[in-house]
Amino acid sequence: MDVQGGVAIILAAGVGKRLQNWDLPKSLLAFAGRSLLERHIRALRGLGIDDIHITGGHRIDAISDELLRIDDPAQLVFNAAYMRGSMLSLLAQAPLLRSGK
Repeated sequence: MDVQGGVAIILAAGVGKRLQNWDLPKSLLAFAGRSLLERHIRALRGLGIDDIHITGGHRIDAISDELLRIDDPAQLVFNAAYMRGSMLSLLAQAPLLRSGK
């Protein structure tokens, strides 16, 4: 499957309460040396998606650091209301959704 030029939104704002890991966002949990965020970004890039937008909230600083570490230009948007649910994290991407990309 090739979706060259496609756009993706990754919701990575949650705390991960069910994982009982309040220090790092669940998207930064590592498996075999690679975070879930890195794995998802690499998979999307491999499909030809060149425009990735990430909604962060809890520990957005760590997500930003991970993007720098993996040297990826994904756009990071902060959702200050991340504790109120994933729908508000999606709403933080409203300008992108309205753009019709």
